[in-house]
Amino acid sequence: MRRILSALFYIFLSSYASAEGEIEEFTFLAVLAEQGDIDSQITLGNLYFFNIEYRQLEKAKYWYEKAAKKGNSHAQNELGNVYSHSQYAHRDFSKAKYWYQKSADQGNSSAQVTLGSSYLPNWDHLGSDHYPDYAKAKYWLEKSVKQNNTTAQNILGTMYEHGRGVRQSKATAKELYGKACDNGDQIGCNNYKALNSQ
Repeated sequence: MRRILSALFYIFLSSYASAEGEIEEFTFLAVLAEQGDIDSQITLGNLYFFNIEYRQLEKAKYWYEKAAKKGNSHAQNELGNVYSHSQYAHRDFSKAKYWYQKSADQGNSSAQVTLGSSYLPNWDHLGSDHYPDYAKAKYWLEKSVKQNNTTAQNILGTMYEHGRGVRQSKATAKELYGKACDNGDQIGCNNYKALNSQ
């Protein structure tokens, strides 16, 4: 029931603003969050992170961190996103990677994609200052692929198509792109079609 209330409050808060353009404070949700309700903490974090017009990254961090420290993998992933965000005043790639790792270890497929991608060349989302580590990239991407994450399917498909860190296999690439397409991802469909026409 709390999840439903939190979701409804998020929708309401995301769309409601006063005449001055400021988001009204809703004590009820904040009280639940302060009392330790993880769903309310994440809802407030989402409000301050995803609503671009009213984005307040420090407040998003505050609420995500409360839920993340309780072991919530979604909050840990979003906290990683805050720490790696280009507009966050206290941007810290090592903290971002720490929270992505915590989330990925719990099976969060989005964190697994981010962590896996961070080991690829030309990936600057986490301020990578290391040499590519294709084995680690493959490890995390495969975990995410098993959860039908279309981003992971496309990235791993590209690795197989071009033989980057893996033995080149157009058949494996085609299979991964096909899975992404079957899951409704247009990029996967485009990749599948392009590979099929070669």
